Amino acid sequence: MWWQTAYDEVEDWNDFREGIQAQFQPVNSAKTTHAQLDSLHQKTSVRIYNTEFCELVLQIPHMHEEDQVYQYIKGLKPSIASLVALQQPNNLLDVQGLADIADTIQYQQRPCQNFGNQGNEQPHNCPTY
Repeated sequence: MWWQTAYDEVEDWNDFREGIQAQFQPVNSAKTTHAQLDSLHQKTSVRIYNTEFCELVLQIPHMHEEDQVYQYIKGLKPSIASLVALQQPNNLLDVQGLADIADTIQYQQRPCQNFGNQGNEQPHNCPTY
């Protein structure tokens, strides 16, 4: 039904996507998504955080790149966020790449402390997440 009435107004993919969202997305969806984005924090790996973040950002059609970068850094673990912010990234792909590198260096390449080791066993590497 919607497509039949909007057919003449749709000139490209963006028009189609925006029309579909306007027709079928709940009215307060953007506000709800903004609230979810404000409360999103990195709990495990940066890669998992990237997925969660992108799923939310895709639901906010006109979010500015600067706002995306700000929100992304705000939700990172503090030790990762400070390393990323020092590099002053200006787009989402750069900030995600820097965060992934920082996360890998800080958490995934560090050997686990072997609490049960009696001194005669080799320490095990931390599992990646």
